[in-house]
Parts: sequence; structure tokens; C-alpha cells
Amino acid sequence: MIDIQNMKLAECEALSRWIDPRYGFLSPDKFIPALEANREVYKVDCHALEGYGQDAEFLREKEKEIFRQLQE
Repeated sequence: MIDIQNMKLAECEALSRWIDPRYGFLSPDKFIPALEANREVYKVDCHALEGYGQDAEFLREKEKEIFRQLQE
């Protein structure tokens, strides 16, 4: 999401999917309820943040922009 007052990135969203070797592609409506029922949905957040950190570090090493700045 972009903050329109300063035209800067304010929030991001990650979409989670699970590709299981046995069951194949699972959409969030198939695995999130089970994680919520067992109070383990935070594990999806941790996995997404870890992936973001790895991607951001890779881009930093290559001197690439992580988020493109919008022109005013």
C-alpha cells in the first residue's frame, strides 16, 4: 500500500501457497484453518519474513532496489 501523502511504501502483503509433495497445490483456505486451530499460523508469517529477508539481502548485494520509489 502506498501512503498518498508522501507517496512512499507503507505496507506490503505476502500471498501464501503451499505445494505439498503428496497433495499438490493447496490454497490458503485448505491449510490456514488447520494452522489457526493449532495456534501455529505464525509459522507462515515467519516463513514469509525469512524469505523476504533472503530476497532483500540478495538484492542489496547486487545493488538493486528492493522497492521502487514512486515519482511525485
